[in-house]
Amino acid sequence: MAGAGVGSKHSGVVTTCGVTSIKENPGDARIPISAAKLADEEMDDHLESSGATTFFTLVRYNMPELLDDYMREKYEKTEASKNLKRGFVSKDEKISQKKKKILSSLNSSLSLSSNSEASDGKEEESPEEIIFMLFGPRVWEHNGKVWMRSISTEPASREDVRYLTTRLNNALGEFLTTSHGICQTRRELYGQLLEELIRQEMMACKEKGLLLLRVRTELKQTLMAYQELFDTSIKWGRQTMVESEQGWENLLKRKEKLEKEVFVLEREKRNWATELEMMTKHQEKMQEEQLRNQMEEMQSYNRINTQLKMQLEFMPPEFLPPEFLTSAQD
Repeated sequence: MAGAGVGSKHSGVVTTCGVTSIKENPGDARIPISAAKLADEEMDDHLESSGATTFFTLVRYNMPELLDDYMREKYEKTEASKNLKRGFVSKDEKISQKKKKILSSLNSSLSLSSNSEASDGKEEESPEEIIFMLFGPRVWEHNGKVWMRSISTEPASREDVRYLTTRLNNALGEFLTTSHGICQTRRELYGQLLEELIRQEMMACKEKGLLLLRVRTELKQTLMAYQELFDTSIKWGRQTMVESEQGWENLLKRKEKLEKEVFVLEREKRNWATELEMMTKHQEKMQEEQLRNQMEEMQSYNRINTQLKMQLEFMPPEFLPPEFLTSAQD
């Protein structure tokens, strides 16, 4: 299946089997090119006029359009589908009337199985509906008009993936993201990258897209769990810091009190030491005086004793008592 170029800026653009190629000159070979890149180049002017340049996302969206035009177009398509369905119902009723006898002879089990398959087909959602419910349109107001951009349902080629890689690398450089550690901007960009990959895989294979959607949900739940753990740890750290500050104030007060007590005790110690020194000196002085008095008294006693002995020696024997004479002879 082939299609012509996207717009007037590029001529010779052809899409074959989901691969977009361009031929600049008639004799040149066709070069694969990203259809998403061509679409972005074509809608640059329209993005500026609608004010959509303030929104950046790696997810592929359609060209901005007025919300009133989108709602009117959607209403017309809904009415057309209803009218078409009514026409089909009337034809089915005519056919059923003509083949009433044939339908009545069918097996009831086959009719039940066909009804169950029809009901299952009605309940199953298309990839476009799932993508629209997942991402939804972007709506904003610019110059008094309400604009919107709906999610793109175009499949992605290899060149589109390369163009997406280039956009991611450019965005990481423009937004000054860090390659290590925690970076909110880098996380948002890689989240948008995962959403774009989900969109691409959803259009290529709905089941694979649903599995990637489950992976994204699990990653978000894990990240939320880590975020809650981080918030809890921050809260606990702040509470511990407050408690430690309160305990620190109590310790400072106790320190001041103990320092005052130490100062009082040291002063008492100095007073007692001074008093002890004075008492020691006084006691030593008293001991010296007592010793001196005892020595003087002993010297006086010795002197008196010596005098008495001399008197006794010079005294005549008749005046001496017999006990003294007996002791002197011995």
